[in-house]
Amino acid sequence: MSEHQPSPDMSVSDTLPGKLLKAEREHQGLSRDEVATQLNLRPSLVDDLERDHYDQIPIAAYRRGYLRAYARLLGMDEKAVVGQYNAQFGTTEVERHPPAMSPSVRPPGKLGKYLFRLVSLLVIAGLIGLSYVWWQSGDYGRTSPSETSDAAAPAADPRKLTLTFNTDSWTDIRDADGKKLLYGTNPPGSSKTLEGKPPFKLTIGKSAGVVLEYMNEPVDLKSATRGTVAKLTLGE
Repeated sequence: MSEHQPSPDMSVSDTLPGKLLKAEREHQGLSRDEVATQLNLRPSLVDDLERDHYDQIPIAAYRRGYLRAYARLLGMDEKAVVGQYNAQFGTTEVERHPPAMSPSVRPPGKLGKYLFRLVSLLVIAGLIGLSYVWWQSGDYGRTSPSETSDAAAPAADPRKLTLTFNTDSWTDIRDADGKKLLYGTNPPGSSKTLEGKPPFKLTIGKSAGVVLEYMNEPVDLKSATRGTVAKLTLGE
């Protein structure tokens, strides 16, 4: 995929960061709701960022973090966007902190240290157990009877799609009946095989890191990508 091209008529040096982000989002054809879903933020908060209204984000570090994540999603220069925020608000922003507390705290004794270690080990063991259950409940690493019987030449099925994610990617994939086959963020290293009624409508974020196959053939996402998001229809 080609390098990021900023939207026309925008200058980082004299534009508020929220205005820069909004212009680039519209340039890439993304809706505010799509951005909110990919960033796991409320749409109203994305709207506040684009309007440079930061009253609902009292901690300056969070403001910069949200702006940085938004810029990264759009493939923009994160340092430039955050630097523009610092230039506009960095010297005047006032953070609201809860009142400082100075309770008298005794250092933990040996029993406290042992309990802390025990709790930590239990938490780690629980996470490992949940990860194993999650892995077993999915389709990762499994093969269907048809694949084992005819692994060398599987028949092309117009009802199936296969996606492999080399980076974290947000997707919205629906079939002809409007059924959501895959919706949300997919972690790197994962793969999905979807089945539904063609034609399929696909929206794939960070498409440069995604491999899509349909009818046993790879699909070129570059020609359907605008910015970092690919939008296309398959099986018509």
